[in-house]
Amino acid sequence: MQDEDLCLGSDGSDPTVFSGWPDAGCWHGDKEYPHTWCDFGCAKMYLDPTNKFADSAPDRWTWEGVDLASCCSMDKGFLREKAGCSCNVKHDRNVSSCPPSPYYTNR
Repeated sequence: MQDEDLCLGSDGSDPTVFSGWPDAGCWHGDKEYPHTWCDFGCAKMYLDPTNKFADSAPDRWTWEGVDLASCCSMDKGFLREKAGCSCNVKHDRNVSSCPPSPYYTNR
């Protein structure tokens, strides 16, 4: 078996196999991982304080509208119980305008 055999269909030959990234604005981390997305945002904030990876899929790696600076604790993650801390991310695109999960257009 060769490495390329591990990705059967990713060359577009099988329309039931998807590869690549979801369409822009369609993947919402806070909806896919509602109990941990903002904890992940806190970890990202502490591990990447200079936003080195900010331009890497900014429509997917987003916590827009969530006050991570005030709602994160280094030892506890996202402080859901703190007043004003809610993991409600603002998205530019509503998922209802996207293709079905996993949100890929068959390209």
